[in-house]
Amino acid sequence: MLLERVNNWFLHCQKYLFTYKDNFFELSYVGNSPQAMIASFIKMPFVKNDPEKQILYPNSRFTKGFIKYRELEDGLYITYSEVSFKANVRFKPFYDLFLPGDYYLLSYNVDINTIQRYNLAIDGVEFANQSWSFLKPGQKRTITHYKGSNGRFFTIFFNEKWLQTNLGDDAIYEESKIREFINDKIDHLYWPDPEGEYLKKFNKISEVFLENNIPGTNNILRLKIH
Repeated sequence: MLLERVNNWFLHCQKYLFTYKDNFFELSYVGNSPQAMIASFIKMPFVKNDPEKQILYPNSRFTKGFIKYRELEDGLYITYSEVSFKANVRFKPFYDLFLPGDYYLLSYNVDINTIQRYNLAIDGVEFANQSWSFLKPGQKRTITHYKGSNGRFFTIFFNEKWLQTNLGDDAIYEESKIREFINDKIDHLYWPDPEGEYLKKFNKISEVFLENNIPGTNNILRLKIH
């Protein structure tokens, strides 16, 4: 069902996958789930996929880098990416009404621009060099990267079933800001990390992703521990 819907999206939207507007390249992808996102990236002609190592190489006239992806367990997915932007780029998610779309997205972002002051932005709200972002399912938010940006991004995707199974009865979760946010009407959160409080942990996670070994049980366990 997933691949069928992604193929259908590509068939009908390939003329509009890459557009240029207001000095930005705009790229569309299916945003219902991390699996749909990866599948739609693979369809793009400038993206090479290594399924054995679970890594994408989105190298083109406007981006260069890699995206590593892992499914830790049912309903829990993570990605780690390092991408340099050679042009102004906007990513615009498309949501397929025939696919489930119940994934939350929690991301730690490190984005440094070497040629201009602009950094990562979501719907025009500019982020600090180091920051967190938390989005509820189904958010059609435009993610903007500016020319000269060098970004590293670690993203955790989890769906409602995984959340309730793993955290639903946890006392710490019950009193946490995450639960407060999920139960609130607010659909996204953003907070800066100017002192790099979480950067050391982020670097440890990135080290696991950058290992050359083929991903197996040991690597997945290390990712969970970190």
